[in-house]
Amino acid sequence: VARAIALSLKGKGEAALACMDRARALRGGDEAVLACLEAGVLGNTNDGVRIQDVYMRCMGVISRCRARGDSAGTALCAMTLGFLDGTTGDHQGALRYFTEALNLFLARGDSLRACLMMENIGLAQRKLGKYSEAQKAYQEALTLARLWGEQRLAVELLNDLSMLYSEM
Repeated sequence: VARAIALSLKGKGEAALACMDRARALRGGDEAVLACLEAGVLGNTNDGVRIQDVYMRCMGVISRCRARGDSAGTALCAMTLGFLDGTTGDHQGALRYFTEALNLFLARGDSLRACLMMENIGLAQRKLGKYSEAQKAYQEALTLARLWGEQRLAVELLNDLSMLYSEM
C-alpha cells in the first residue's frame, strides 16, 4: 500500500494500481480500509474516470458496511467520500459525509479523526459561504485538539481560522 501511494505521487498510476491489487490479495480482508486507501491512491490524479470509479466502489463498500452494522468501515468510507466530494467541488455532499463520519468517530472514541472531521466540516462550510458555521466548527475542533494534545492539528486549525477570517 505504501508503495502504491508513493508511485501514485510520482504519477505512475498503473504501477500504483498494480500494487493496490497485490495489497488486496495479500490482505484478503477489510474492504473498507482498502477502498479508502485506493481512493487515496487514485485521488492523486486528475483522471475523472478513475476518480468516478473509486467513488462508485466506495459507495458500494459504504452500503455493505451500513448493512452489516460496521461502524468503523462506515466511518472510514464516509470520510473518504467526503474527501472525494470536496476535491470535486461537491461541498454539500462533503459536509454530509464528514458529519456522518464525525458522529461515528465520536461514538468510537477516535479523537484524532473526530477533530479531522470537524476541521473538514469547517472547510466544507467555508466553501459553501457559511462562515459562522465554519468558524464554530473550527473553534470546536481547536478546543478538542488542544484538550486531546493534538498540537499539529491545533496549528492547522489556527491557520484555517486565519484563512476564514481573511475571507470574511
